[in-house]
Amino acid sequence: MGSNILGTSIVFLIVSIGCVSGQYKNCQAAKDDGQTTNGRYTIDIDETGSLTSFIVYCDFTSSATAVTIMNHDSEARTQITGFDNAGEYIDSIAYEVSMTQIAAVVSDSASCQQHLKYECMHSALGLSDSSPYAWWVDRSGAQQTYWGGATGLDGKCACGVGGTCASDLTTSATLTCNCDANDATWRIDEGYLEDKSVLPVTMLRFGDTGQSAEEGYVTLGPLLCYAGESTTIPPVTATPTPWVQTAAGIVVIIICILIFIGIVIMLNFCLCAPWWRGVCTRYCGCCKCCDACLCCDGPSVGQVQKVKVEPTKKLTKSVSFVNEKKPPPAITYPKQKAPAQEVLVVDAPPPKKSFFIQDKNSTDWEELEKEKKQSNFVADGQAVDPATGRSYAYNSKTGQRKWLDTATAVVAANRLRNAGRQRDATNTVTPTTNSV
Repeated sequence: MGSNILGTSIVFLIVSIGCVSGQYKNCQAAKDDGQTTNGRYTIDIDETGSLTSFIVYCDFTSSATAVTIMNHDSEARTQITGFDNAGEYIDSIAYEVSMTQIAAVVSDSASCQQHLKYECMHSALGLSDSSPYAWWVDRSGAQQTYWGGATGLDGKCACGVGGTCASDLTTSATLTCNCDANDATWRIDEGYLEDKSVLPVTMLRFGDTGQSAEEGYVTLGPLLCYAGESTTIPPVTATPTPWVQTAAGIVVIIICILIFIGIVIMLNFCLCAPWWRGVCTRYCGCCKCCDACLCCDGPSVGQVQKVKVEPTKKLTKSVSFVNEKKPPPAITYPKQKAPAQEVLVVDAPPPKKSFFIQDKNSTDWEELEKEKKQSNFVADGQAVDPATGRSYAYNSKTGQRKWLDTATAVVAANRLRNAGRQRDATNTVTPTTNSV
C-alpha cells in the first residue's frame, strides 16, 4: 500500500514538473511547438523577467497565427434599463489576468481587438455630443467616445465611418450612430475596437434608459491578440506574486504532502526499521502506529497482542509427574568406612525432637517447636538423605523438611558408634598360634 502511494506520488511529481517547465512564451510559441488543440495554456511573456506566468486561452485554428484570448466577467449580453442620466449605468470589467499581464500580451502581439455591441430602442449613445450618454474607459482609465468599428474617430460608430447610419427623423441628416435615431425601432451599433495602445476596455457607462420605452443591451467580447513579430516589452513594475501563491507553487506543495504521506505509510507497513521502532515507542504509546509489522516490544494500551502459540510437546516417560521440581540439596556428612558387620546398639538415646526443618536460605539445621510449625507444613515430595539414610518429606517452595521416622536416626547413630568399637577391639586382640 505504502509503495503504491509513493510510486503514484513520484509519477505525479514528474508529470507536474514537466507541465510547469513546459510552459511557453506565448500562444504562438505553443503553436510552433506543435500544439494544435485549442485550450488553456500557461505562458510566460517576459520569460526570465519579474512577471509571473499566467494562464490564457490559445486559439490555433481560427487564424493563420495563434490568437491569445483573455476573458472577463461581462461577456454575456446584459440588459440596461432604469438609468436615465448620462453614464449613470456603470459596469467595471474584471479580467481573468492582471492588467499588467494583459499589457504585456498586448505589447507582445502584432494586433489586438475587442468587439463592442449596443442594441437600443429609444436610447441614444450621443457620442458626438459634448455630454454623451454613453462611453467606455480604456486601460489607462481615460474616457473614450468612439464605438467599435470607428477606432480613433471620436463621436462615431462603424456606420458613421461608411455613412450608412440611420437618418435623423427631424432633419433627415445621416447620423454618426444608428442608436442616435432614438426611435421605437431596435437598432444596433457594433464593431471591433482595435487600438491596442488603449485596449482592453475596463469600464462601460450608459444612460438614457430611464423611461419605460427606453431600453438597451450591451455585449463586450473578450480581448483577442494576434501573434506577430514581438516588440520590446516595457519594464514591469508590478510586485511579483509570492511563489507559494502561484499555480506552480501550489502544485509543488501538494506533491510534497503526498510524498510525505507515502513515505510514512511505507515505513509503517514495509520497512519498520529499528530507529522507527524507537520513534513509534516514544511518541505513539508503543505500537499504536506500527502494529502491522509488530515492530514494537509489546501491545499498546487497549490493544490485543498477537502471540503465536506453539503446539504442546508430548511428555516422555522419563518425566516425573510427582516430583516435578528438584528437592532441596541434601545435607552432606564426612564419609565413614562401612562396618564389616552391622551391630545394633539399643542403648543409644533417641533424639529429643522428632520434627526438624531446614531454613530455605541456610544450610544449617534449625530445630523448631513441633506444635508451632507442624500444622503449617505441607509436603509435596519425599527423599532420602544419602549421608544418614534417613527418609524425609519436604516442601519444594519453602525448603522445609520433616523426618519421617526417628528409628532411622537411632540406627544411623549406632552405626557410627559400633564402627568405632570394632576398630578398637581389632587393635587389642592377639591371635593365638597352635603348636604342632
